[in-house]
Amino acid sequence: MRAKEITVQKKYVLRLERDEDVLASLTEFCTKEGITSASFTAIGAVKDAKIGYYDLSKKEYGSIEYPEEREVASMIGNVALVDNKPFIHAHCVLSGI
Repeated sequence: MRAKEITVQKKYVLRLERDEDVLASLTEFCTKEGITSASFTAIGAVKDAKIGYYDLSKKEYGSIEYPEEREVASMIGNVALVDNKPFIHAHCVLSGI
């Protein structure tokens, strides 16, 4: 195992506006602020959500769309550089409203 001590340099609190695209907005914010590595948590609500998943038995990616409003009971994710651009990776728990 490798370990590295880090010091949190900045913290942000974000509030997305209604109908704002979550991943696109977070990516844009990270690009604007020069954020290349981060972790985040979130709660709230979404509509017209598209959730991706990996099917282990088929060894392929799929997605499920939720056109109705859903509560974001929990979201946790990170930011990393992919092709020299911020990339958002998130896991989310949605519940019906």
